Amino acid sequence: MEEFQIVERMLNARFNITVHSAFKEYSLYHEILGSNYLYSVTLMNPSKADRLQYFQTHDYRQLPRIAKAIVVYGGDTQKLKITTFSVGPLNSPDKVQITEIAEVPFLRRPFTNTELEAVDDFLLIQCAKMAQIIESTYEASYHRAKPSKRWPYHYYGPSTNFCLQHSKNASGLGNPHCLKFMFASPMVTVHFPKTRVLWARLNRDVSPFNQYPIDLHFGINTTQIDPTKWTLLQIWFQGREFPSVAELKRQIMDKRIIPIKRPFRDMYPNQFKKFNTGSSENSSPVPKRIENLQIEKRFVKYRNWKLHLAFRHDTGLQFHGAHFAGKLLLSELILDETTTVYSGKSPFVKNMISLESQFGVGRMISELSAGIDCPSDAIFLPLRLVEADILQERVVKQGVCVFERTAMPIEGPSRRHFEFFSPESGFAFGLPSRSLVIRSITSLFNYDYIFDLVLDPSGGLHYSVTPTGYIHVDIDLDGSMQFGFLSATTETQLFYPIHSHLFLIKVDLDVIQTSNNFKIVRVFGDRSENSDYMMELMVEQVQFEGQARIKYNFTRPKQFLFCEKGQLPKGPLSRCLEVRNKGMVYPLYQALRSRSFSWIEQVLFVAFHASIETK
Repeated sequence: MEEFQIVERMLNARFNITVHSAFKEYSLYHEILGSNYLYSVTLMNPSKADRLQYFQTHDYRQLPRIAKAIVVYGGDTQKLKITTFSVGPLNSPDKVQITEIAEVPFLRRPFTNTELEAVDDFLLIQCAKMAQIIESTYEASYHRAKPSKRWPYHYYGPSTNFCLQHSKNASGLGNPHCLKFMFASPMVTVHFPKTRVLWARLNRDVSPFNQYPIDLHFGINTTQIDPTKWTLLQIWFQGREFPSVAELKRQIMDKRIIPIKRPFRDMYPNQFKKFNTGSSENSSPVPKRIENLQIEKRFVKYRNWKLHLAFRHDTGLQFHGAHFAGKLLLSELILDETTTVYSGKSPFVKNMISLESQFGVGRMISELSAGIDCPSDAIFLPLRLVEADILQERVVKQGVCVFERTAMPIEGPSRRHFEFFSPESGFAFGLPSRSLVIRSITSLFNYDYIFDLVLDPSGGLHYSVTPTGYIHVDIDLDGSMQFGFLSATTETQLFYPIHSHLFLIKVDLDVIQTSNNFKIVRVFGDRSENSDYMMELMVEQVQFEGQARIKYNFTRPKQFLFCEKGQLPKGPLSRCLEVRNKGMVYPLYQALRSRSFSWIEQVLFVAFHASIETK
């Protein structure tokens, strides 16, 4: 927290920036969004040279602590932009320097909590104009009746609505008569290249929230800084598009369209029960003692493994300096980005491309539950977060869990051999399959992502992401399965949109030393009818980065090897690591539609490490 305040003070002194929490409760939206404000602060990873030195000494004081600060410039209409700065070293306050490292056009600014509140007020006003339509169609209304104090204009609408009048009908899971919005990430698209468009869909205020949508969507032009200048681009109501609320009301009045009644349908009748989750500290399970495991601050030592943990607001849990049997294998492993892409007929689902980095994979990390998320006797580690917009510290008491498990095969050996043909020799060996798992879970809207790093006794290191939670749903329009499967419960009139989860993982491998070769092993079947060989392989040493952007050919097997440098190009492969992307898929999207996440076109990028890299 103290370092965070140093960053804020220095940026404020240089650029007159502030944080949103500094504004008064009655400050107007355009005053807050029209300022120069600090969007996020996170600690940058030290340079590779500094990290390598630290792996040897374990002296934290030698590591320079450099902050990455993102500032949104909304206060100067002539210089609207988003700028990323490095600020540090924070552990040497008299030597702190501020350096600009990146700049992004203001049109592509991130979506803030203040804007989230402004969208809530904006939709309240739009829904009030069509309250009778919403009430008669859905037996519901917007969850609020009056805008907040931040909305600058006096609101002359009614002080109550259908939702508030039926608040007594609310259960522990919510109130089906109240509507709240869910938003797709603001986008600048080919159709609107100079417009920042946000699509919002209304859902019933019932948990699980994403399972109770209604077919009323709003396309909002959020380009202007002042939310009172935002405009409706389009309203989508029960499969039809309207340019305004007035036009929708006119067509209903003229009976050109007749709204379909969609009352509340419980997706999970009698399936949810409320339990008392409170428990005394005395009843907490005692962590199991794991043989040959030592955890000291961020340093983990397990059997032949040694590595360091780090945690970042934007990327979540990171892993550095992994050694096996005293040999350096991996300098760092980081989740760089995760993207979820949906497809469907409704504009909300059609435009739903979620770039999770703007929300912060680490920021949305959740408490782990013993016996559910992790074994009840796992070791739990705390995490500390500082929220940039509210200058508030949050501690996740059980943010990471560490436990042993049996690797595949279940309860079997990871390696073994019995000399069947000469048992009298007594030759046999076996290696137990106990592996160490380091786990964290992030809750991003309807999905929870389980991140696991597994350290195997044979020297294998596995990193995996497992999505779980509640699948997204949308209103079924025509009964077709072009964009997803239909709900088995016909009364719900829902379908489950087709979508994909994409993950970009940065891995800096150091096989024995920091300079390595990259080799591709290609495997062939018999190349001609006259061939004497069923299979052959060819090893190619890659010389240039452009040759190492791999689009996987699923019809021909390949292996990707990172080898100790100094070996001859055609010499024996004495010490190498094989990298396998077990989650690779054939790219489905055209380049024009995936420019914000163009990395999906390859299953593997290999690049020379540059000391000046900031990400």
